[in-house]
Amino acid sequence: MEDLLQHGWLSRCPRRFQQAVLERGKARRYAASEFVFHLADGPAGVFGIASGSFSLIAATERNVPRVGHVMHPGGWFGEGPLMSGERRRLAVQACTAGEVVCLSLEEIEKMCSATPAWHRLFGLLAFENLAVAASIVTDLQLRRSESRLAAVLLRAAGRTVLAPDRVLIPVSLSQAELGEMANVSRQVVNATLRRWQAAGWIDLRYGEVVVNDRERLLDCTAE
Repeated sequence: MEDLLQHGWLSRCPRRFQQAVLERGKARRYAASEFVFHLADGPAGVFGIASGSFSLIAATERNVPRVGHVMHPGGWFGEGPLMSGERRRLAVQACTAGEVVCLSLEEIEKMCSATPAWHRLFGLLAFENLAVAASIVTDLQLRRSESRLAAVLLRAAGRTVLAPDRVLIPVSLSQAELGEMANVSRQVVNATLRRWQAAGWIDLRYGEVVVNDRERLLDCTAE
């Protein structure tokens, strides 16, 4: 659970709140490709990633579900229904085997009833994830396919607006999934990744991409 105290939303919260979350939360393990929850599931609390990587999947009306973001240890998700009471608008699937801490709605209510000021800390989680969502929109507004792919690859490796200097994590996504995230074809993803590998910016391994040179990729995002 150490990553939950070193990275992400919970690491920025007061120590007493951190302790309450970890004491009341329940650990759950997931195999690669297993879903934490599906689109339109009912509310069931918030989840913090202790290990592994998890993809966030969304679908607009009349469209198929697509991967939009990847979260890593220290990341938290699932706060939407906590705020709205509505069903899930995202699905979350394990990219790799991993473990999460689930804090149920009932436990959250008990915590906030005992300490009403803690409502603001859960609001902070929603605000931070909104900041990431806004950066995703900005990534997709980049005009060149190479720029979008570079931005997406860095974000999928753990570099976000909230953690620009984080040590990057191998990306366990297929080229088709990277293409979905960057809104480019699989052919463009394949050709671009091979060019970046030849330049030494990344390594292509079986089932994952490792970023070697974040600065070069950041340069690619400039327009």
